Amino acid sequence: MTDRTVTLTPLSAYEPESVQWMWRDYVPLGEMTLLAGREGLGKSTVAYDVAAKVTQGQLPGIYKGEPKSVIICATEDSLTHTILPRLMAAGADTDHVFHVEVTDAEDLMTGLRLPLDNVQLEDKVKEVDAALILLDPLLGLVEGRLDTHKDAEVRQALEPIVAIAHRTESSIIGIIHVNKSQGRDTGDSIMGSRAFNAVTRSTLFIVSDPEDRTTYTLGLTKTNLGKLTVPGFTYQIEDASLGNDAKGYEIVTGRVVWGSAGTGNEYGVDAINRLRAGGEGGSRRRTGTQVAKAQMWLFKYLREAGGPVERDTVMAAGEAEGFNVKTIQRAAKQLGVTIERTSETPSRTVWSFGEPDTRERDMKRAIVVEFLKGSIRNEGSERQLAKLPGVGLESDDRSVFFDRMRADGILAVVRIESDGTKMWGLSKTDELRRMFEPPPDEPSQDS
Repeated sequence: MTDRTVTLTPLSAYEPESVQWMWRDYVPLGEMTLLAGREGLGKSTVAYDVAAKVTQGQLPGIYKGEPKSVIICATEDSLTHTILPRLMAAGADTDHVFHVEVTDAEDLMTGLRLPLDNVQLEDKVKEVDAALILLDPLLGLVEGRLDTHKDAEVRQALEPIVAIAHRTESSIIGIIHVNKSQGRDTGDSIMGSRAFNAVTRSTLFIVSDPEDRTTYTLGLTKTNLGKLTVPGFTYQIEDASLGNDAKGYEIVTGRVVWGSAGTGNEYGVDAINRLRAGGEGGSRRRTGTQVAKAQMWLFKYLREAGGPVERDTVMAAGEAEGFNVKTIQRAAKQLGVTIERTSETPSRTVWSFGEPDTRERDMKRAIVVEFLKGSIRNEGSERQLAKLPGVGLESDDRSVFFDRMRADGILAVVRIESDGTKMWGLSKTDELRRMFEPPPDEPSQDS
């Protein structure tokens, strides 16, 4: 005998309900959403940015204009060193953010465990009227007796907490790592059992741009309740200073800076798949990195200026060209731009070439090397490379080609890897040639 009872209920006894969204099109209400990606891409920083918007009522969705509480269950990051500073940098109302702490029968501090602590967790969600439960990382919160690689046991951990979200009209975001799989299906790369992806109703996936490792893309790669044909978002992580702590030390943390255009006309899922494939964009050819393009712009801008330019002026001009501050700073560092403080009061920071006769050739070389970080990987093979005009195979020594690089910069270094050997060749690159064309009224070096 069993104490379980099977009941049949006709569907006519139910009323259909519309899908509600905590974050419209991306995070459904009453369900769990995965936030997946490899380490170092800012998954937690993005999650805390979303949490901050929930506390301010800024997230487009059912709670837009209505500040709500957030519950954070975190097992890896320090509360005071990492979590709190990130939330503050994102503008969170920290009165509406609650960190979960659990003590056992012996009054020892332990972490939340799923599904062991579900009953009390649900009570707390109702107590603070939380709209978001953040599990960071999700695998670290599954009770130890359950095997995260077995579908049935993962469902034992996740399905009850999803039921809590449904009953309390809240949403759950579970942060999860992915493996190195580059298969088409992003679900195959998620760590642990496939049940993690199956139980959740939507998955947000993060990848870095292979041609600019400081830029990341967030896209919706799975949804059971909406549509996949929604745009993705690009972002970068910048340093943010929160002033000094009680001991007088500066508090510096990371903050998300969202790209203004997102993924443009490209759906988020398509952008994720393209970037995971290594930057191949179908018929669209990607040439060089974003930093290289910033280098090319900065090189011409400073050369045409003919002298020192105030830093803020450079930044404003660069942003008008579509580059963010961090990319411009990185480009300046790699180019070796001279940065000085003026002697006047108040002083100003100015950028310049320094000594043009000694700096210009080094700058051109730096640009070419950075430019080719993206194009090298897309050449494909020695056979494809051999079809390019002006290609010649040489020895392993890179310096040979640096020494032979023409002053006008139209020759580019290209690496070929075949059967374990590394060779170097020279190839004309139209974009580089255009970059090094002399500015108006400046005679070319060949005249």
